[in-house]
Amino acid sequence: MGDELILPLLAANNDENSDIDSEESGSDEDDNRIENDVIGTDDEEDDQSSSSSSDDEVNNNASTASGRQDRRHSQPKAISYDTTLPAQHSYLGSDLEELSGRVVLDDQSFVSIPLLTLRGVILVPGQVLPLQLELPSLVAMMKRIISKDRTFGLTASLQSSSFGTTAEIRSYGEDSDERSGISILRVKAEGSQRFRVVETWRQPDGILMGKVKILPECELVNPLRSNFLLSSRGVRASRRMLAVSTPWPRWVYRMYDPYILMDQINLHLNNWASSGKSKDPLRIRKTTTRESTGPSQDASNMRVTRTIVTTIRTVNDTSDSGSPEGDSDDEGGCFAPSKPTEFSYWVAKNLPLDDSQRLELLSLNCPIQRLRWELSILQKYLYLCCCNCKTKICHRENVFSMSVHGPQDTYVNSAGYVHETLTVYKAESLSLMGRSSTEQTWFPGYAWTICRCSECGNHMGWKFTATNKKLKPESFWGICRSSIEPGFNIDSDPSWKPII
Repeated sequence: MGDELILPLLAANNDENSDIDSEESGSDEDDNRIENDVIGTDDEEDDQSSSSSSDDEVNNNASTASGRQDRRHSQPKAISYDTTLPAQHSYLGSDLEELSGRVVLDDQSFVSIPLLTLRGVILVPGQVLPLQLELPSLVAMMKRIISKDRTFGLTASLQSSSFGTTAEIRSYGEDSDERSGISILRVKAEGSQRFRVVETWRQPDGILMGKVKILPECELVNPLRSNFLLSSRGVRASRRMLAVSTPWPRWVYRMYDPYILMDQINLHLNNWASSGKSKDPLRIRKTTTRESTGPSQDASNMRVTRTIVTTIRTVNDTSDSGSPEGDSDDEGGCFAPSKPTEFSYWVAKNLPLDDSQRLELLSLNCPIQRLRWELSILQKYLYLCCCNCKTKICHRENVFSMSVHGPQDTYVNSAGYVHETLTVYKAESLSLMGRSSTEQTWFPGYAWTICRCSECGNHMGWKFTATNKKLKPESFWGICRSSIEPGFNIDSDPSWKPII
């Protein structure tokens, strides 16, 4: 790569360059720790100093918020709840028919698929999408999809963006409404592949069809891979030594190493909240073949404790059902993928972002770009506010997970409205409306009460209260992603934008 190509990258972000300059004195130790955790190097002697260096880096980069410790005290010390229950979407019924097989469309291919638009929902790959359809035309459309390739597209408003994600139907069930006799189709789908809409048209039955281009996943190889391959088997050369043979400083490669980016993202998430437990950094399972090209391709999922930002650590391989094997001492929690592409989507799904920010992530074809964008967001993230009147609703430290899928998941209510809902321990400036109910509750064992913004009356979500006092937490809030927007620490630079 010539100077004219690499130099613009080095000057892409003043904040990042300043961070890199400030850490140069301790970068050797930091790299040793990250290499040891991520690719399994044998430089054990630098573990303590590198851990300290990384913690300092996060504390310097992450924004400080006054009263953080006071807010953390509001979190319960334990959670006695089966977090697999919300992920099962049992409110849809236990008689759903499972569909076998998977559909993978070729990258860069053009396909024609039915398109669906849901207000307040931006689907990302790997995200579960529950649906409850009553409109006859939509029920008929979905039945045709099930009988064919089981794939449709979900987009935002076509006026605002041309990007979307294919959704593959995993299970479905049908029954009739007792009062009206109308057929109701219940569906569980999962986001699969990103696409860009090329053209759209409506069929005579009113169904929106679209010609879309399937977007590729550009997974870049390690730029030092050729150096790795030259090293003898069983002898692990450090990246510091390998970078010496290249014309660019080692920190340049660190800026675009996906596993180092994953480690830094975890450290920032780890700084969001603390439940008094150990705060281990993200660790991807070491390679078993001692190859020098990076993490094992068969690395297992990483376990995230219920306070999702507290720790990420490896667990045993998961069974087909997704539940951990042999981890009986663990409280449970949610699982984060260990590969960069899937991890970038997992972060995108669980970070409370507005629609425009999610769509920007969907437009990026490279997981490294997505990880850098997400890391840049995390460095500035402070709180969540009402999208209508900008009243502060909760701090980032109040976010926690009540589902194995993470703190933010997608649910559908009895009227068929789909909500991406974020769970938080504590919220402010909210008022309750109406009585509590357990009808089609998304969290079995909890009753819900509608809540709205105290300032403008905007619908914000629900307060969930345990019907059994033995359940912990006794109450929490479910906030609609479409009703909030993130607040960033950008007073010194109003023109700031996330970098890729």
